[in-house]
Amino acid sequence: QGQALVLGPAAFDAPSPSPDQHLIVMRDFWGRPLTLRIAVLPDQPEPTPAERGVRILLSPEAAARVTDTPVTVEVSYNPLNINTATGLAVSLQGIAPADWVIQEIAAQPGVVSFTLPAQMAVDAIGFRAISSNNDQAYGVEITNVRVLPQS
Repeated sequence: QGQALVLGPAAFDAPSPSPDQHLIVMRDFWGRPLTLRIAVLPDQPEPTPAERGVRILLSPEAAARVTDTPVTVEVSYNPLNINTATGLAVSLQGIAPADWVIQEIAAQPGVVSFTLPAQMAVDAIGFRAISSNNDQAYGVEITNVRVLPQS
């Protein structure tokens, strides 16, 4: 394994939004980003390869570390007090269609791990809240992301 790429609060400052999700960057009193909250809109199916999700854009240096190699992505999260998502989908975003990996999440703080296939010309990591309920928006709060390139 290569050295981990850690995406903490600073990486949540200006995510690229998704038309299928609500997005809120939680900030402290001084406006610094703390966490990223995403919630899938009602009646959305699982993400397709063409979807982008809410994206955390990577610097060229960070993108070079995860391009053309499989990675493990560990997402630390908090459930929302109401309308907690039942799952989370993650993908490497590049020039090819996205390979989304979906994992169930617990209704308590935790870490969920995703093994993602290699992607060409990676420029972001995509996130999509998943819900087995279709009546309202359901979401999750992302607190930290670790990306571990596989060798």
